[in-house]
Amino acid sequence: SPYVAGVAALMLARNPDLNAAQIRGILQRTARPVPGATYVWSDDIGYGTICPPAALKEVDAVYRRCERG
Repeated sequence: SPYVAGVAALMLARNPDLNAAQIRGILQRTARPVPGATYVWSDDIGYGTICPPAALKEVDAVYRRCERG
């Protein structure tokens, strides 16, 4: 969806070294479950609703860890 692509673009703007697997993992880990659902994958709602602030916060944390080496 365009919304997810936009969030991925923001993530890449903060850390252009991210690869597709890292972006997917961050979006999955930071997703919020739909009310009445769990964090488990579902064919109709995926992992839930993405949370852009949480995803960007994790990107920043990953970038800082990489800088410190």
